[in-house]
Amino acid sequence: TEQNWKVMEPNQKAIEKGYSKRRGRVMFPTSHDITMESLNGCLIVLKKLIDSGNEILITTKPILSVIKIICNNFYKKKDLIQFRFTITSLSNKLLSYWEPGAPPFDERLKSLIHGYEQGYKTDRWRAG
Repeated sequence: TEQNWKVMEPNQKAIEKGYSKRRGRVMFPTSHDITMESLNGCLIVLKKLIDSGNEILITTKPILSVIKIICNNFYKKKDLIQFRFTITSLSNKLLSYWEPGAPPFDERLKSLIHGYEQGYKTDRWRAG
């Protein structure tokens, strides 16, 4: 509902299960962005996927502090990770209208630059 769509509920089943090597690249996450509130569960799942030898495409509206933690945690396995960040506008006014509560443009750009400077494969998705 409109009242509770922002409430993050960890998917304990996804966090607790084991993961095997999959064909192709695994997109992660598939149903939410990675925030400080969801980070611990995401780190657990990412570690399991990476430890199984999977290539990961991390897709999110990035928060710099979160991206720094991910980069630090998986630096030795960075060859298996690509970041694809959603940057749909340069205008914070438009971003806040269409993506309420999501990071502003400069936060997304700083995250993209940080991932790139740390040696990760980076990409961005934009509308239009």
